[in-house]
Amino acid sequence: MNQMSQKQCHKAKGSAIVYTMFAIIISTIMGMSLLSLSYSVRAQSAKIKNETASLFAAEAAYEQAVFWMTRQADLLTTLKSYPNGIKNPIPISAFSGSSSDYTISFHDFFYARPVFKIEAVGHAGPVDKMLEAYVVQAVSGWDGTHQVPSSANTTVAWPFSGGEVINTPLHINKINDSPDVKDIRIYGRPTFAKRVEFGESKGNKYTASDLALFKGGVSFNQPDNKINDKAALESRVNRFIMNIEQFGNPVDFIITPVKSTAAKGLTEPAVQIEFYVEGGVGKMRITNNCTVQVSLTSPDETIPTYDYKVDPTGDGSTYVKYPVYCYHYAANGNTGTVYDISSTYVTQEIDGIKSTPGGQIFVNGNVILGSDKSVDMFVKGKISIMATGNIWIGNPIKVDGPRDADGMPTKDNPNILGLISQGVIKVIDPVLASYNPVTRTDQVGPEEISGLTYRPVAIHESDTGWNMLQKAGYAIAGFSINDGYYAESVPGGGGGGGGDDDDDGVDDDGDGEGHESEPLFMRILPGVVTVEAAITVGGGGWGAENVGDRYTDSLYYDTLVVRGSIVEVVRGIVGSAPPLWRRGHYNGFTKRYYFDERLLQGILPGDVWLQSKYVPVPAGWHDYRLSKKK
Repeated sequence: MNQMSQKQCHKAKGSAIVYTMFAIIISTIMGMSLLSLSYSVRAQSAKIKNETASLFAAEAAYEQAVFWMTRQADLLTTLKSYPNGIKNPIPISAFSGSSSDYTISFHDFFYARPVFKIEAVGHAGPVDKMLEAYVVQAVSGWDGTHQVPSSANTTVAWPFSGGEVINTPLHINKINDSPDVKDIRIYGRPTFAKRVEFGESKGNKYTASDLALFKGGVSFNQPDNKINDKAALESRVNRFIMNIEQFGNPVDFIITPVKSTAAKGLTEPAVQIEFYVEGGVGKMRITNNCTVQVSLTSPDETIPTYDYKVDPTGDGSTYVKYPVYCYHYAANGNTGTVYDISSTYVTQEIDGIKSTPGGQIFVNGNVILGSDKSVDMFVKGKISIMATGNIWIGNPIKVDGPRDADGMPTKDNPNILGLISQGVIKVIDPVLASYNPVTRTDQVGPEEISGLTYRPVAIHESDTGWNMLQKAGYAIAGFSINDGYYAESVPGGGGGGGGDDDDDGVDDDGDGEGHESEPLFMRILPGVVTVEAAITVGGGGWGAENVGDRYTDSLYYDTLVVRGSIVEVVRGIVGSAPPLWRRGHYNGFTKRYYFDERLLQGILPGDVWLQSKYVPVPAGWHDYRLSKKK
């Protein structure tokens, strides 16, 4: 029994040892599993942390890259010196133990619009994260400081009024006034159909009723447009000229007009350009070396015209009153040269990458866009005109091609016009052709000058229009201008009999009746003036000249329609409300502005966009792991 007990005891002890060993092994395995799991969790946590930190670092680098881009006067010109891109032009601060870097380079053209590439890399532990973005300079609809110069050193807030339609994105540069007041002034309830941006902060200035007017939304603290930056505009001017010199025809399309010394008083040199379509081909007639007779004020000198531009000798904050257009001459026999618009085409090229072709004309002086051959001028083709002086518009200008039901050019319409001026761009008052700025007398028309021929623009008066002028206070009796200054006729004069209207032996209108000749210089604009163009005004504002005393086609405002975009240093007036009205009329125009979204496609040649924003192109943003270090 004792031996049996001993054996059983030894057997029990042996089993306990085995069980204990199994328990130890299991515990060890479980412990190692727990340690492994804990390590895995910690490793995964560290991995997630590094992934997140590297992505944040890459995004920080992207923001730094965009910030540097916004500070360049002309990014495209800057990057021409860096064919492989520019890397880290400004240092990046460390971010939670991570680091980052970036490279900015030119990538391609989207039609004529430059596309830039940003490669931002974030580093955190073993993880490198790449953020790759393709961006373009933003395009807005109407940009600038919405103040009107009222003297050499002061501006006034000119209001948006009820009945006006602003169907275009609106960006208002910060005024930096003190005390701080609203940078926009509104009377009534104009229609702001698209987004409105302000450079200023919201503060307590803008009420709920103010904000309710901005149907497309509103943003504050937005970066200012660079239209006030002389270096930014000058850089684009130089690149514009260089494109014509390298890839175009500088002999015909880099033009410096010279004025005649025969004209008296204040005169300016100019080039006259007339657009038309013939046989399905876009044409233009260029008449160089025109002499513009200009005037500082309205005929009676009692109404302020608000026709100011930025003082070119100042810092951009002072203004001078510039001479407004009255009429112009060309040398006898100078009927201009006709070109196909396509003959102006050039293409930008960077590192072998080319933009789509488009027309460019550079004028070192003033430009007159007007004709007496038709009411409207039509542009068929893609063309930009840049002038160091003013651009005066004497006829409605429209693009050729298909339109949507609302009158806008369709998205596939290939025709576009760009107007860029280092002076002002204004719609003229053609009735001023009846005013002699030398003798300061009204209703006499242009002087006869040996060797020069008066060149009318706008519309010659019809009988109805003539009567409107009579009602507006203009006389028709007593004209002593010779037959060379007469054109169409109005009933009632007797004339030359037998249908001879102006005693030249010809029945000009074919009606078999004699008429009293109507002076050629009596010109008007139609009640609706449409300008379809991307308008960039580097020396002042877009608007209408001689608003304080201009003739309108009706007893109320005429209508100024813009289909395109506007960028201006300051606002120009297009119409004046009472008490600034004359001869039973309100003066000038009411606004109807519409953004041409084709401009987003980059179809406009010349690249003069001045926005301080860069935005990704559609599907132009990607981020991914670049590598994994061992």
